[in-house]
Formats: sequence, C-alpha cells, structure tokens
Amino acid sequence: MKKALPLLFLLFLSLAACNSGNPEAGKSDAPPADLIPREAMVKILKDVHLLEATLAARKTAVGITDPVGEFDVFKKNGVTREQYNNSIAWYSKHLEAFKEIYNTVFDELKREQALQQKPGTPAPAAAAPPQQQSPLKPVPITNSKPGN
Repeated sequence: MKKALPLLFLLFLSLAACNSGNPEAGKSDAPPADLIPREAMVKILKDVHLLEATLAARKTAVGITDPVGEFDVFKKNGVTREQYNNSIAWYSKHLEAFKEIYNTVFDELKREQALQQKPGTPAPAAAAPPQQQSPLKPVPITNSKPGN
C-alpha cells in the first residue's frame, strides 16, 4: 500500500493538470443526476486504490481497467461503471471538491496502513523483484589494445 500512495497523488495531480487550462473548469455546472455523493466516492476511490495496491503486490499485470476488479469494486459499492465515470468527470471539473475527496481517501489509507503496522516496527521494505536469468551471456572485457 505504501507504493500506492504516491500513485494516488500522481493521479490527483494529473487530473488537476488536465483542467488547469480549461476555462470551463471553474464554472459551476449542474452535477449529473447520478452523481456519486462525496462519502460514497471516498469509499469507492479507497477500494479502487486498495485493489490497485493488491494487484501490484501480487505482481499482476492487470490494471484498474480489469473488468473483474472494476466489477467487484463497483458492485460492492452499488454503482455502475458509467455512474463512476460520470462522477469522476464532474469532480475533475470541480477540483476543490475532488481535492477534499482525495485528501480524505489519502488520510484513510494512511490510517489503515498505520493500524496494520505493529507499534515500534518500521514499515516493511518493498520486496526485491525476483532475479531472472538473462538470455545474454557476459562478454569478458580485456585490457588489450586492438592490433596487439
């Protein structure tokens, strides 16, 4: 989960950057009829990021667009993919609301991470990737000059 927190922050920054040059971003437009409320959005985004962290920890190449993962998160929270996408689009145009949501998600993830650690123990280090045998053979380097 420790690796997921920087990814969460980068996602938020990328969404903010997408709207920084958009003159429509500051205008107040009506929310979609199926807008996911703030508290529910916090739960959904938290689940999404926990799913991403779990998949990454298992060294699975499946991203958040994995239909099984999305289905589970959406089904668990009683929303559809379309409703989620519409809500993400609306919140990304209303950055203050989105920032508040992500601050809450970040705080809850940090709190859960702290609860999982035993008192007095340092955070677990990231596991080193397994060593794979290279199909290339090393070439010995000699100090001889060409033509000798």
